[in-house]
Amino acid sequence: ENGERPKHFNVSWSPDSRWIQTFICDLRKGQKMYLLDWSVDTLYRAGLLSYYRGSPGDTDMVYMTPVIFNTETGEENVVSEFRNVNQASFEWSKEPGIIYCENRVRGYQQTDLYRLDLNKKTNELLYSETSKTNIDGYSSEIFEKFGKTILLSEKDGWRQLYTLDLKTKSITSLTSGAYYINNFLFDEK
Repeated sequence: ENGERPKHFNVSWSPDSRWIQTFICDLRKGQKMYLLDWSVDTLYRAGLLSYYRGSPGDTDMVYMTPVIFNTETGEENVVSEFRNVNQASFEWSKEPGIIYCENRVRGYQQTDLYRLDLNKKTNELLYSETSKTNIDGYSSEIFEKFGKTILLSEKDGWRQLYTLDLKTKSITSLTSGAYYINNFLFDEK
Protein backbone atom coordinates (compact mmCIF):
# COMPACT_ATOMS: atom_id res chain seq x y z
CA GLU A 1 0.00 0.00 0.00
CA ASN A 2 1.21 3.48 -0.96
CA GLY A 3 4.32 1.94 -2.49
CA GLU A 4 5.53 0.49 -5.73
CA ARG A 5 3.26 -2.04 -7.37
CA PRO A 6 4.95 -5.46 -6.99
CA LYS A 7 6.56 -6.65 -10.20
CA HIS A 8 5.29 -9.96 -11.44
CA PHE A 9 5.57 -11.77 -14.72
CA ASN A 10 3.42 -14.64 -15.90
CA VAL A 11 3.80 -16.51 -19.16
CA SER A 12 2.12 -19.59 -20.60
CA TRP A 13 4.03 -21.78 -23.06
CA SER A 14 2.28 -23.76 -25.77
CA PRO A 15 2.78 -27.56 -25.58
CA ASP A 16 5.06 -27.45 -28.65
CA SER A 17 7.06 -24.48 -27.19
CA ARG A 18 6.47 -22.47 -30.38
CA TRP A 19 4.23 -19.85 -28.75
CA ILE A 20 4.10 -17.99 -25.45
CA GLN A 21 1.14 -16.04 -24.08
CA THR A 22 1.32 -13.25 -21.53
CA PHE A 23 -0.36 -9.91 -20.72
CA ILE A 24 0.46 -6.22 -20.86
CA CYS A 25 -0.78 -4.58 -17.68
CA ASP A 26 -1.67 -1.00 -18.61
CA LEU A 27 -1.67 1.23 -15.50
CA ARG A 28 -1.48 4.56 -17.38
CA LYS A 29 -5.12 5.54 -16.91
CA GLY A 30 -5.90 3.42 -13.87
CA GLN A 31 -7.60 5.33 -11.08
CA LYS A 32 -7.33 4.49 -7.42
CA MET A 33 -9.99 4.20 -4.77
CA TYR A 34 -9.07 5.95 -1.53
CA LEU A 35 -9.96 4.80 1.98
CA LEU A 36 -9.47 6.19 5.44
CA ASP A 37 -7.78 3.80 7.87
CA TRP A 38 -8.92 4.46 11.43
CA SER A 39 -7.47 1.20 12.80
CA VAL A 40 -4.60 2.79 14.79
CA ASP A 41 -6.21 4.45 17.84
CA THR A 42 -3.03 6.20 19.03
CA LEU A 43 -2.66 8.32 15.85
CA TYR A 44 -5.91 10.27 16.42
CA ARG A 45 -6.17 10.70 12.67
CA ALA A 46 -6.88 8.39 9.79
CA GLY A 47 -4.26 7.10 7.43
CA LEU A 48 -4.93 7.35 3.70
CA LEU A 49 -4.95 4.05 1.80
CA SER A 50 -5.51 3.50 -1.89
CA TYR A 51 -5.65 0.74 -4.47
CA TYR A 52 -6.56 0.40 -8.15
CA ARG A 53 -10.31 -0.07 -8.33
CA GLY A 54 -12.89 1.00 -10.87
CA SER A 55 -16.39 2.01 -9.94
CA PRO A 56 -19.37 1.18 -12.18
CA GLY A 57 -19.21 3.26 -15.35
CA ASP A 58 -15.53 4.21 -14.98
CA THR A 59 -13.37 3.99 -18.09
CA ASP A 60 -10.08 5.07 -16.50
CA MET A 61 -9.03 1.66 -15.24
CA VAL A 62 -6.20 -0.85 -15.30
CA TYR A 63 -6.49 -2.87 -18.51
CA MET A 64 -5.04 -6.29 -19.25
CA THR A 65 -4.13 -6.84 -22.91
CA PRO A 66 -3.19 -10.38 -24.02
CA VAL A 67 -0.05 -10.78 -26.11
CA ILE A 68 1.10 -13.92 -27.92
CA PHE A 69 4.64 -14.34 -29.24
CA ASN A 70 5.92 -16.74 -31.87
CA THR A 71 9.22 -18.00 -30.45
CA GLU A 72 10.57 -19.04 -33.86
CA THR A 73 9.96 -15.77 -35.71
CA GLY A 74 9.81 -13.32 -32.79
CA GLU A 75 6.46 -12.05 -34.11
CA GLU A 76 4.32 -10.30 -31.50
CA ASN A 77 0.53 -10.59 -31.73
CA VAL A 78 -1.30 -8.13 -29.47
CA VAL A 79 -4.80 -9.56 -29.09
CA SER A 80 -6.44 -6.18 -28.48
CA GLU A 81 -10.00 -7.45 -29.00
CA PHE A 82 -9.66 -9.18 -25.61
CA ARG A 83 -8.28 -6.07 -23.85
CA ASN A 84 -10.35 -5.85 -20.72
CA VAL A 85 -10.28 -4.99 -17.03
CA ASN A 86 -11.08 -8.65 -16.36
CA GLN A 87 -8.14 -10.75 -17.47
CA ALA A 88 -9.15 -13.21 -20.19
CA SER A 89 -8.19 -16.82 -19.55
CA PHE A 90 -6.34 -18.89 -22.11
CA GLU A 91 -5.94 -22.65 -22.55
CA TRP A 92 -3.56 -24.19 -25.08
CA SER A 93 -4.74 -26.89 -27.43
CA LYS A 94 -2.67 -29.97 -28.16
CA GLU A 95 -3.00 -28.94 -31.81
CA PRO A 96 -0.06 -26.64 -32.69
CA GLY A 97 -0.94 -22.95 -32.92
CA ILE A 98 -4.43 -23.27 -31.40
CA ILE A 99 -5.43 -21.60 -28.13
CA TYR A 100 -8.84 -21.17 -26.49
CA CYS A 101 -9.81 -17.88 -24.88
CA GLU A 102 -12.57 -17.32 -22.34
CA ASN A 103 -13.30 -13.59 -22.17
CA ARG A 104 -15.57 -12.23 -19.44
CA VAL A 105 -16.68 -8.72 -20.26
CA ARG A 106 -16.67 -6.13 -17.47
CA GLY A 107 -20.02 -5.91 -15.72
CA TYR A 108 -20.36 -9.71 -15.67
CA GLN A 109 -23.14 -9.64 -18.25
CA GLN A 110 -21.31 -11.42 -21.07
CA THR A 111 -18.95 -14.36 -21.39
CA ASP A 112 -17.45 -15.45 -24.72
CA LEU A 113 -15.45 -18.55 -25.63
CA TYR A 114 -13.15 -18.28 -28.67
CA ARG A 115 -10.84 -20.60 -30.60
CA LEU A 116 -7.79 -18.72 -31.90
CA ASP A 117 -5.74 -20.13 -34.76
CA LEU A 118 -2.37 -18.43 -34.46
CA ASN A 119 -1.07 -19.92 -37.72
CA LYS A 120 -3.93 -18.45 -39.79
CA LYS A 121 -4.34 -15.41 -37.50
CA THR A 122 -8.07 -16.00 -37.08
CA ASN A 123 -10.38 -16.32 -34.13
CA GLU A 124 -13.71 -18.09 -34.07
CA LEU A 125 -16.48 -17.44 -31.57
CA LEU A 126 -17.56 -20.82 -30.19
CA TYR A 127 -20.02 -19.72 -27.53
CA SER A 128 -21.45 -16.52 -26.09
CA GLU A 129 -23.66 -16.07 -23.06
CA THR A 130 -25.33 -12.82 -22.05
CA SER A 131 -27.57 -11.74 -19.20
CA LYS A 132 -29.47 -8.54 -18.36
CA THR A 133 -28.38 -8.84 -14.72
CA ASN A 134 -25.16 -10.85 -14.41
CA ILE A 135 -23.63 -14.20 -15.27
CA ASP A 136 -23.06 -16.11 -12.08
CA GLY A 137 -21.86 -19.67 -11.56
CA TYR A 138 -20.47 -20.07 -15.09
CA SER A 139 -17.47 -22.26 -15.87
CA SER A 140 -16.25 -24.30 -18.80
CA GLU A 141 -13.85 -27.16 -19.39
CA ILE A 142 -12.57 -28.06 -22.86
CA PHE A 143 -12.22 -31.73 -23.83
CA GLU A 144 -10.69 -31.42 -27.26
CA LYS A 145 -10.10 -35.16 -27.58
CA PHE A 146 -13.88 -35.60 -27.68
CA GLY A 147 -14.59 -32.37 -29.57
CA LYS A 148 -16.67 -31.09 -26.65
CA THR A 149 -16.73 -28.44 -23.97
CA ILE A 150 -18.63 -28.94 -20.74
CA LEU A 151 -20.38 -25.75 -19.62
CA LEU A 152 -21.81 -25.10 -16.19
CA SER A 153 -24.31 -22.31 -16.64
CA GLU A 154 -27.44 -20.67 -15.28
CA LYS A 155 -28.50 -19.44 -18.74
CA ASP A 156 -31.89 -21.18 -18.47
CA GLY A 157 -32.61 -19.82 -15.00
CA TRP A 158 -31.12 -22.68 -13.01
CA ARG A 159 -27.63 -24.17 -12.76
CA GLN A 160 -27.16 -26.94 -15.27
CA LEU A 161 -24.52 -28.79 -17.29
CA TYR A 162 -24.36 -28.46 -21.05
CA THR A 163 -22.12 -29.85 -23.77
CA LEU A 164 -20.90 -27.63 -26.56
CA ASP A 165 -19.82 -29.35 -29.76
CA LEU A 166 -16.61 -27.60 -30.85
CA LYS A 167 -17.26 -28.19 -34.57
CA THR A 168 -20.99 -27.56 -34.94
CA LYS A 169 -21.27 -25.15 -31.95
CA SER A 170 -24.49 -26.92 -30.93
CA ILE A 171 -25.40 -27.00 -27.25
CA THR A 172 -27.02 -29.96 -25.51
CA SER A 173 -28.39 -30.02 -21.99
CA LEU A 174 -27.08 -32.85 -19.82
CA THR A 175 -30.23 -34.02 -18.07
CA SER A 176 -28.68 -37.36 -17.08
CA GLY A 177 -25.51 -35.54 -16.06
CA ALA A 178 -23.98 -37.76 -13.39
CA TYR A 179 -23.76 -40.92 -15.48
CA TYR A 180 -22.71 -39.09 -18.62
CA ILE A 181 -20.11 -36.95 -16.87
CA ASN A 182 -18.52 -39.94 -15.13
CA ASN A 183 -18.15 -41.82 -18.40
CA PHE A 184 -17.19 -38.74 -20.38
CA LEU A 185 -14.75 -36.97 -18.12
CA PHE A 186 -12.80 -39.80 -16.63
CA ASP A 187 -12.46 -41.67 -19.92
CA GLU A 188 -10.08 -38.97 -21.19
CA LYS A 189 -7.21 -40.20 -19.00
